[in-house]
Amino acid sequence: MTTSTTPTAGARRSGLTRLGLGCLATALSAAVVWLVVIGVEEPSRTDVTITNPTGFYVDVRVGPEQGEGGLGVGTLAPRSTRTLKGIADQGDRWRFDFSYGGVEGASITIRRTEVATGTITVPDEVSVEFEDAGFRPWPATP
Repeated sequence: MTTSTTPTAGARRSGLTRLGLGCLATALSAAVVWLVVIGVEEPSRTDVTITNPTGFYVDVRVGPEQGEGGLGVGTLAPRSTRTLKGIADQGDRWRFDFSYGGVEGASITIRRTEVATGTITVPDEVSVEFEDAGFRPWPATP
């Protein structure tokens, strides 16, 4: 003997209600994500020109004055000047860390206005730190 079942009207409404709630939850989630995305502003960016008068390659990290780490933004060749494009704003005071091969050379802190209007120079103490660590400067090219 075979028995067939037919859903009751209440069961069909319950399924439709669950479907409606699922659609509503999805729509609300999408709205929240959209609000978060439009509420997050991209930081302003600036180009930063750095001169490396030393005879060493120098890795540059930039970050806010307070805090650990920073963002690696490039490597400067010995005796060169380079403009690093589109560096994210680090606040009123920017910290530049200069290192190479795991050796910290020096850090300097500069106001945002000075970063935007001038050229930053790798400090001379970088050469001293690198030589003390056993690095030798690249010979100058004529």
